[in-house]
Amino acid sequence: MALEEKLSATQCTEDLMELKSIILSAHTNPYTYCTKEQFDETFNMALESVKDGATYGEFVKLVGRTIRVMRDSHTAINFRQSISKYKESGGLFLNFRVWSVGDELVITKDAEDRLPAGTVLERINGVNAKAIYHAISDVSVFEGASITSFTRITDALYTNMLCLNINIKSWNDLQVRRPGDSTSTTVRYPGKTAAAIEKQNKTIANKPVYEVTIDKENDLAVIRIGSFYEKSGRKYYKFLRNSFKEVKESGVQRLAIDLRNNTGGNSGRMKSLLSYVGNDSILIPSNIIAKQSEVSLLNYKRTIGGVARFYIRTFKKKSKDAQNYLRIAENPVGEQDTVFFQEPSGLNKSAHFSGERFLFINGLSGSASVNFAAAFKSEQMGTVLGEPCLGPMDGTWGNPSPAKLKHSGLALVVSTIRFNTNNNFQVSARPILPDVSIRESIDDIANDVDPCVEYIKGLKQPNQ
Repeated sequence: MALEEKLSATQCTEDLMELKSIILSAHTNPYTYCTKEQFDETFNMALESVKDGATYGEFVKLVGRTIRVMRDSHTAINFRQSISKYKESGGLFLNFRVWSVGDELVITKDAEDRLPAGTVLERINGVNAKAIYHAISDVSVFEGASITSFTRITDALYTNMLCLNINIKSWNDLQVRRPGDSTSTTVRYPGKTAAAIEKQNKTIANKPVYEVTIDKENDLAVIRIGSFYEKSGRKYYKFLRNSFKEVKESGVQRLAIDLRNNTGGNSGRMKSLLSYVGNDSILIPSNIIAKQSEVSLLNYKRTIGGVARFYIRTFKKKSKDAQNYLRIAENPVGEQDTVFFQEPSGLNKSAHFSGERFLFINGLSGSASVNFAAAFKSEQMGTVLGEPCLGPMDGTWGNPSPAKLKHSGLALVVSTIRFNTNNNFQVSARPILPDVSIRESIDDIANDVDPCVEYIKGLKQPNQ
């Protein structure tokens, strides 16, 4: 559906009611961070606002604001699919990334190579860039009280969701302030189709998903895990084996695990990483609460097909955790179940790192990264640097299952699992906080300086 296509009041109303019904049938507890009264009132206000109908673009933002009442980062608009019709119709985008630094909106990477990193974005086609930012935040999400994450997710959505709030042209006027300049300049910047940008970005060198760097001079190794779901599991586990072996052979005594911008993924991959830096008794998550519904059932059929189920039944008979997960997947619709984990992450004895450990997190460290950070802090493995992450010590949601609203066709994902890190089922809205708060400055971005790494370099080395 095009962004300006009109939805009638009836269509909007029925879609909002369907949305509410999907959440109530699929979510383990939509009232974890809000009351039932707040939840109902928010939906009632949304229904009141569509008495005259809405354009598709307006409806997308309305749904974003409405479901945010739950403060669940895994229940959200499907950001890519929500603007698929705009893409298919040849809609244009700007190919740069932004990062909020205080009150400034700073460009971190420009694929067109017209704007250096550290450039402050002020206006797009005469419209205040921060005003556009606040409008885009309508579709952003956060979890509990993770306000920093709300900002970081809005940063990540900025250029993709500009189309909901401003007309992108073939050529656009950007008012910017380049690094070191005190005055603004106007730059002509091209708008391109999603297909053209995808083709262009394939030719640009991007950071690898997994990366290890060893700095013997500063007695420091950094292992960056950009995702717990991208690429194959085989490549991921091979990377861990090779990287920790390399770190051990290097003899460095300080190691940082970098989970910044890692929005999560496979819990098993997270637990494997723990085995290289934790102890042999860490049990995380402690339990899973899962609710079966039509949307979760379809998702399980997609993610745990017949071959995977055969493998678990045949080769994972002795793994109670694997059998429990299969049990969740095969629960009847309407049933909610709690399964308790019994197998610790264990210890990788051949390449375990027992030196001084650090963890880097920021507002985009979510889901499985939240659970890793919770284990790292609770077990006092080392020092956490960076920003508050996307979730609390007590756990996070998961298994976001796809759904689509009937009239608008708006694509969504809805949480169907709750991962808990304790068995007393305590829930706090407070995000995991770093031991040392470190945020990137504009100069850091302009000069490609990692402030977390620089902080560690400034500490006294173990052999000094």
